[in-house]
Amino acid sequence: MAHNGIRSTTRHFTSISFSGAGFLACYHLGVAECLLRHNLLMQEKFIITGVSGGALVASALLAGVTPTDGLSAALAISETTRQHRFDALQPGFSLVDEMYQHFEQLVRDAVTNEELFLQQVNGTLRIGLTDRRVFPPVGENPHAYMVVDTYRSVEDVLAAALLSSYVPGVTGPMGGTWDTRHSVLPWASRQVHAMMAEGCVKHGVTGQPIVPHPDVTSREICWDGGLVNAFPIVDQQTLMVAPVAVDFPHHPHTINPAVRQSRCPVRVLRHNQWVSFHLTRENAIRLRQIVMSSDADVLQARFAEGYDDAQHYLEHNNLLSVHGVVTTSTLSNDATMETGKGIGLS
Repeated sequence: MAHNGIRSTTRHFTSISFSGAGFLACYHLGVAECLLRHNLLMQEKFIITGVSGGALVASALLAGVTPTDGLSAALAISETTRQHRFDALQPGFSLVDEMYQHFEQLVRDAVTNEELFLQQVNGTLRIGLTDRRVFPPVGENPHAYMVVDTYRSVEDVLAAALLSSYVPGVTGPMGGTWDTRHSVLPWASRQVHAMMAEGCVKHGVTGQPIVPHPDVTSREICWDGGLVNAFPIVDQQTLMVAPVAVDFPHHPHTINPAVRQSRCPVRVLRHNQWVSFHLTRENAIRLRQIVMSSDADVLQARFAEGYDDAQHYLEHNNLLSVHGVVTTSTLSNDATMETGKGIGLS
């Protein structure tokens, strides 16, 4: 079932950003499920941006993949990953290759007309990447951030989203494209390199097309976009979605676990001038779950949590009645478990 026909005119937020999330992309899918139910996501030329797991979610949603189908794929990927001794960090295991099998199938099944799909994603889907050539070993470097906003084919979308999820030695081979045991990373790198040559990849600060150096075709240029910008924001009207409790002191539109917490002061760790992490045990658990796969019931609970947090945000900002949509109670964990059963996963 595609969502491409859903339209809305709300002025509260005009774009949405899905942060880096790893395995907690299930939280993003829960948020998307809630927003779609209230007709508040797929607007005409409504910009959707994302990095890492958020890029996969953004791409899948614009292709017309339902959040529950995305959850099915996430559960299957997580189950396969847990079969390895050291989870995603197992030497010789490439999470990028495993994700590609499910991600490609989801997108291709949802896209029935490639020409219409490209019309929708060009100028609408913004995927963040990190330029490994200027990536700093320590600290921030905004000049290492790149954005893809123009696509020539479905393959371009798949390649950009997968590279936005590639962290050497974590989600893919440490040796990058030099590791000949895996095929997805070399393919995606060649695809994005060709996109650069045609001006499809832009500098994150200046917006100017990035011209690749002719001597780098043998190595990947792009890494996980979350390495330099885990919380990409288009403008002040961007709705920022994150699966960890964080504060955005200069940005008003956010959905993350912090929205449900009390007004009591909480210790925070400043990530940069725009973002601060809550220093709590629960947040530490979430950060671990981003990197290490969890049991199906945990990921299903994060999906339900994302739905509930989005519902809370909409209620708090009086957005539930904007389109005359009849609201329901929050999606319970039991309902999510039933969803998991319905897609053949335990």
